[in-house]
Amino acid sequence: MHAETHAIPASGPIAATLVDTARRLGAKLIVMGLFGRSRLRELLLGGVSRAMLDNSTLPLLLAH
Repeated sequence: MHAETHAIPASGPIAATLVDTARRLGAKLIVMGLFGRSRLRELLLGGVSRAMLDNSTLPLLLAH
């Protein structure tokens, strides 16, 4: 198994772009880091991490 990097311009929500690109490339797993934000800020503004957790159809490996 190996890792690859790709620079893809966003075409809509970032989380959807990540999942669509990973699926198109045949990825079996998405690995991403999480940034610490206050719970209130995350609730009000949302975030890519929350959208990925809520909507990803691929397995996620998250590190904080």
